[in-house]
Amino acid sequence: MAADPIVESMTPKQLRKSIENTRRLMQEAAKRLDFLEAAQYRDEILRLTSLLDEKEESDS
Repeated sequence: MAADPIVESMTPKQLRKSIENTRRLMQEAAKRLDFLEAAQYRDEILRLTSLLDEKEESDS
């Protein structure tokens, strides 16, 4: 998967907000029993969390 330049340039604060928004979307999809969509959101959360961890480590 190609890196999204907008996501790559996000600050840690912006990434945390994006993770929370995506988590909310994942939960809504699961409530609708749309598990494929929920899984896609889960994968996006994992990708964003990994990027956040990398940014926070480089700031240390």
